Amino acid sequence: FALVERQIVESEDPLQTTLEFFSPPSTAASDRRSVRLMDVISMIPFFAPLQDAEREELAEDATMHVFSAGEMIIEEGDQDRSIFVILDGRVKVFTRDDSGNELELATLGIGQFFGEMSFVSGKPRSSSVAALELSVVVQISYDSMAKVIEQNTRVKEVLEEYHQIRKQDTLEKLAKMGLTKPELLP
Repeated sequence: FALVERQIVESEDPLQTTLEFFSPPSTAASDRRSVRLMDVISMIPFFAPLQDAEREELAEDATMHVFSAGEMIIEEGDQDRSIFVILDGRVKVFTRDDSGNELELATLGIGQFFGEMSFVSGKPRSSSVAALELSVVVQISYDSMAKVIEQNTRVKEVLEEYHQIRKQDTLEKLAKMGLTKPELLP
């Protein structure tokens, strides 16, 4: 991600540089995979155990989205269980209290991911995520992730570790605000 971030920062047009990040190599126009996207996938901790063929398959199935500042990416209560990886920009993770006030739980940037809590738990989204600035995000569907986990159990183990850490962090932040989320409790 440092390489990607450096290329984006040094670019005169960061969005174009990010979009080029996904462009298929000109020498293999029929191959939709992006070698650079596969490299990023390999740098994410729970994807590190994957073999090249598994990374290629995952990259092939990934969907890129561009979100404007303020645009919602996922909403609390959504049933979708995809995992998202941020390739450019920043997002905020938040929930709302009983009065509808927004409570920020985290700010995530390039190279970070979200959505793993619903993926692992099978429960609806426990928080919302919105773009803070123009952001490029890759969505990895539940089916693609489930297939990867079936082929490589180490991915599931690492993903579950991240799930527990983030769940505990969220519960602690909510407790400091005097709130609870029963759906996050065991």
